[in-house]
Amino acid sequence: EDAARFLARHWVLLRLSFDGLPRAQDLRGTGTFTRLDCLLARLRRDHPRWFQERVSVTTVVSPRTLPLLADSVAYFLAKGVAGISLIPALGPAPSWRKDRITELDGQFRRIFALSLARWTESGEIPVLGFRPPWRGENTELSAGSVPFCTAERGESPAVDVDGEWFGCGMLASSFQRPPTGPLAAQLASLRIGRLDEPGFTRRFAAFPAAARRT
Repeated sequence: EDAARFLARHWVLLRLSFDGLPRAQDLRGTGTFTRLDCLLARLRRDHPRWFQERVSVTTVVSPRTLPLLADSVAYFLAKGVAGISLIPALGPAPSWRKDRITELDGQFRRIFALSLARWTESGEIPVLGFRPPWRGENTELSAGSVPFCTAERGESPAVDVDGEWFGCGMLASSFQRPPTGPLAAQLASLRIGRLDEPGFTRRFAAFPAAARRT
């Protein structure tokens, strides 16, 4: 709750990684759905304006979660989530086959219908990919306003599970094997470090230039 108050007080744009219904979220981490479900309810109750304008959910679309995708979007809408980002799972996924295009199309048709209904009711467009980039006061959450990776600019740092800060989530080390050889030295310059380490503020300020050089 201390962290939530801090983020709300400073009007931080927060994207919560959450894949939706229990069957979908359990594929990411067994038993994590209940914690995230309660978190959304608590943020909406305790910080309603920040929750409405600055909190969004990012859902990873994978072959295994595809059958639950539209239902998961419906769940987020029922929870009052104002911004939903759908992104593809990165890495090899052999079960993405051409014969699943029809299923993918059907899921997005349902998601479009849900979004259209919400827009008709409130004027809000919940799925970020459907928002025009000029969308008034919420341009921070528009489809065209945030590039896929902001590592070079250092505008959207990612905090890994061990507390390490990186310029982009794709650079986090917890889910991948670090490279060796010349590339390892280059990537070392992109390590910002832990927040409690001496010199963090200096390294954070110097990060964009280091990323551009790399």
